[in-house]
Amino acid sequence: MGETRGHAGRNGVRQTAAGRSPAGPGAQPPTPDPCSSAPGPRLPCPFCDPAGRELVAENELAVAFRDAYPVNPGHTLIVPRRHVATWFDATREEQLAILELADRVKAQLDAEGVRSSGTGGQGLGIGEPTTAPAMPAPSPRPPTPGPRVPDGYNLGLNCGEAAGQTVMHLHLHVIPRYRGDHPSPKGGVRWIFPKKAKYWDE
Repeated sequence: MGETRGHAGRNGVRQTAAGRSPAGPGAQPPTPDPCSSAPGPRLPCPFCDPAGRELVAENELAVAFRDAYPVNPGHTLIVPRRHVATWFDATREEQLAILELADRVKAQLDAEGVRSSGTGGQGLGIGEPTTAPAMPAPSPRPPTPGPRVPDGYNLGLNCGEAAGQTVMHLHLHVIPRYRGDHPSPKGGVRWIFPKKAKYWDE
């Protein structure tokens, strides 16, 4: 993306102003980005060209790289090389390629561990604020100086605007979880709807 001045994008990518038309008479409007659901001028798809990214795994049909705005250390995105909007638009071969990389990313994180970078969530072993009803929190592990192996994983796909997708290029989130990274992890993805999450109390 050259030396153009950048700004923060969304969904784990950093975008630059490359390709943006200059203001003034005769300026052409930016080309709409087929990957973004946001209204107004948009930038080129941030996931279509993996050049310049530090890939942690790849195969013929998909690539994996760390999320630029991780919710936890080790948070990784896996995207198909071909531009498709959602999981349901991908071919079976692309879906299998993405799942194969998910296995490889997990194996890497389990083997090497993750060092806290000070970004994403509250770091390792420290609970995050939550609006969910209070539940007994697991005992956090004391911070350790070396890499830490994840204690669990969340795999996430947002398919369509109604499901929260903001970059319309299929991407699978691989999110390592650590004991104590959230005060109430029970229920996992069910906390998208907090009032319906605690089915075990009904």
